[in-house]
Parts: sequence; C-alpha cells; structure tokens
Amino acid sequence: MRLWYAARTGLAEDESYYWQWSRHLALSYYDQGPGIAYLIRLGTLVLGDTPLGVRLVPILLGAGTGWFVFLSVRRWYGDGAALWTLGLLNIAPLLVVGGIIATYDGPQVFFWAAALYTLTRTVQEGRTGGWYLVGLLVGLGSLVKLTMLLFAPCVLLFLLLSPAHRRWLATPHPYLAFLLALALFSPVVVWNAQHEWMGFLHTFTLGNRTRDAKPLRWFGDFLGGQALALSPFVFLAELWVLRRPAPPAADKEGAGGEPGPPGGAAFLWAFGAPILILCMLLALRSKLEINWPAPTHLMGLAAVAVAWAAAWRSGRTAARAGIVGALVLSGVMTLVILFPALPSAVGVPLSAETAKKANQVYGWPEIARGVQAARESLAREGKPVFVSGVNYRVNSILAFYLPGQPRTQPLYLNSRRDQYWVWTDPRALVGQNAVFALDDVNADAVALARRYFASVEPQAPIVVRRPGFREPVKTWYIYKCRDFKGYDPLAHLAGY
Repeated sequence: MRLWYAARTGLAEDESYYWQWSRHLALSYYDQGPGIAYLIRLGTLVLGDTPLGVRLVPILLGAGTGWFVFLSVRRWYGDGAALWTLGLLNIAPLLVVGGIIATYDGPQVFFWAAALYTLTRTVQEGRTGGWYLVGLLVGLGSLVKLTMLLFAPCVLLFLLLSPAHRRWLATPHPYLAFLLALALFSPVVVWNAQHEWMGFLHTFTLGNRTRDAKPLRWFGDFLGGQALALSPFVFLAELWVLRRPAPPAADKEGAGGEPGPPGGAAFLWAFGAPILILCMLLALRSKLEINWPAPTHLMGLAAVAVAWAAAWRSGRTAARAGIVGALVLSGVMTLVILFPALPSAVGVPLSAETAKKANQVYGWPEIARGVQAARESLAREGKPVFVSGVNYRVNSILAFYLPGQPRTQPLYLNSRRDQYWVWTDPRALVGQNAVFALDDVNADAVALARRYFASVEPQAPIVVRRPGFREPVKTWYIYKCRDFKGYDPLAHLAGY
C-alpha cells in the first residue's frame, strides 16, 4: 500500500528539499547529517527522479522498522504482545505517514528499531560482540539525525533499572560501543567545522524557539500534536503505562500470561519515556515539531500493546470495547491524513486550513505550469532567467517539478538560512531576470525584491483547488523580475 501511495502522491516540500541534498552529496548538511541524501540518491538511481524513486528506500526501511520492533517485543513478551505492537505501529498516523514520506525521521526510526533488537539479543544472550553492532547502528543512525545519539543515555537507564543486566556497566563494552558511534558521527562534525558550525547552531536554535509565547503555549501545542500523531486515546494510554518505570503486565506476564525474561519493563520504560519527558520539558519554553519524539513511540506503543494484550485476555467487555474504539479512531485519523478529501464523501468536509498539512502534496504540477509560463515569457526577452523563492520549500519543490528540474536560487529576504546558503553565490546572478515565487502573501519580501531588481511585475496568482474542499487549498504569488542588481544576503537574514 505504501509503495502504491508513494507512486501516486506528490512530494511534500521537505522531501523535495532532501532530494536537493541528494543532488549535492556531502559529508553533512545545514539541517542534519547526510544519511537521508544518500538513501534518496540510491532510490533515484533505481527509479529515477520521481516521487517513488525519492521514497523507495525509506519505505523499505519502514518495513524493516516494523520487523525489528516485532522481533524485539516478541523476545521480551511473546508473540501476542509483538503482534499487538505491530498493529499499533501500522495504524498510528505519525508512523504510517513517516513510513511513506522521505524525511530523515523514518530512517532514523529504522536504525533505532534495529539497535533495539540488537541490544535485546545482546543482553539476553550475553553476546559481547553485540555491543559493537549496537554502536555501529547508533552511529549510522546519527548520520541521519543527530538525536539518534540519545539512544546511549537510554541504554544507561535500562542497565541501571534492570538488575539482571546491570553487570554490563562494569564492562568496557557499552562505553567502547558509544565511542564507535561517535567516530561514525565524525563526518557531521567535520562538515560543521568547515562551515562555521552552522548546522549545530541551527540545531541549538530549534530548541530555543520561544517567540515570546504565553506560558505553557508550546506545551499545550506539543501535547496536542502528539495526540494527533498517535490518536488521542492511544497517546493517553501511552502516558498512562509509562507514568512510572514499570508498565502494567511487566516481566511477570508474557503474551500468554507466562513469565517473560527479566528486564522487559525496564526496557520499555527506558526507551519509551525519557525522550518523551525531555521533549515535554523543552516544550515548556520552546516550539517543538510533532515528529521530534518519534523514536520514543516505538517502545511507548509496545508498552501500550503489552497492557492491552493483557486487558484483552481478561475478557472484560468494557476493556475490549475501549481498545476497539481507540484502534478504530486511530485508523480513521490515519485514513483522513492520507486521503483528506475522504470526509467530504460522508458529508463532513474539512476546511482547507484544517487539512493544510495533508494537502501539501497536492497541486504541484499546476503550480509548476504557472511558474514555467512566466519563466518562458521572460526567457523570450533574451536574458538568462533564474527561479527563486525566499525559503527552501519553494526553491526545492519548484526544482523538482519544473521542466528540466533546474537549479533554483534563494533570495534571503527576511528569511532564515538553509542548505541553499552553501550552494548559492548571488554575485553570479547579477544582470539576470527572475521568476520570484511566494507560497503565501509576503509584502515585505516583495518590497525588498523591488529594491534589488529594476522592475517587479506581479502575475495572476496560481490558485489550486481540490475536490472535497470549497476553498482553494493553495494560492501562490508569482512575480516577473528584471535585471537583478545583486544584494548582500546577510542584510536581511532572520536567524538560524
């Protein structure tokens, strides 16, 4: 289903951004490590620069995520709990969508899941060499996303909480494995050292986006976002079972009510709760994205699955009805995210604003045709023409969907840095004409563009409509700009 959906659905803006990375392979990038760029490049070598080519490898890794989590939970709690976990992973909106789109979260979650399974076998079977495979997986995952390194303190917590496995703390192997992971992460450090540490500065800034919000504003947004990511009742169940370092139906009860290996409760809590708690603390003062705690939900959902498997075995009608209701709601939410026009078919249409994220993948060919028409019109005037926006989203999606997939050029007009900062030399564009595209009303950017071009001519907005929505789902604003005078890109930067 995911392969079918990926082939017929347009790219999200971030996917097109990472596809741009794959056309400029490097040791690292402004936003994260190089992993997603190389994975996308591998897929496009097989299937070309198409949506399915971009998404191919992340989708295959998503299947691997489910398999490794299933194997891990089966070793701690048996087949029943493992199947319940796999079911939850495949209806939770965040993990279903994350298993389709080509962002760095899906591959990072894959490496997290693979490391969980390797660690499980290592501590249960006493395999010394397993620690170094764990270190290898953590290091590879850190090349996809920096937060993979948080796996290490989770390991430490697990060993501290599990008396049966605490002996490993007295050996050198966990620590040497972590050093191996850090060594594999070194390309990211090297790239940052060569580029004024801009990637690390960006990461620090993301954790400090207060925007003068009212107290607890971002905390409420974070909790609401996680409720949408997992569905409300599943998220509440996760919070309940992780409220203390001993989830219900702990080590004493496996899938069939039989005793399980010691340490299962500690394993679920150590890899399910601490990062979620950390994100909650950060959300007290800063805006967080919904996807940030994605890896923690693997064992968080496993803890829910263990509890629900036990509740289902109890045969209580109320418990079973509650579980079925929670599962149905989660499945419906996932379907609506994947097919946002679906509610209109049953008489409950969503507004375009409510479905803005879900509609992001829709309408790109129509927008590209409008931009291309302006591009061709300017080209007939005899000067070179570049295509530009003020953010990576516009620049990347147009680079993917315009004929010939051209190199697009950013104009930093009250916008923040991004990876294009490394690729672009505005001095080389002086004297050229441009198609300037905006994905929203931005009077300040237009006013600044008028300072740096001889003329800025607005075109008719490109309005995208979608069946099932009364109002437009996208409106883009296009300007034909002539004779670029050049500018200082530092003059109008709006931070990291």
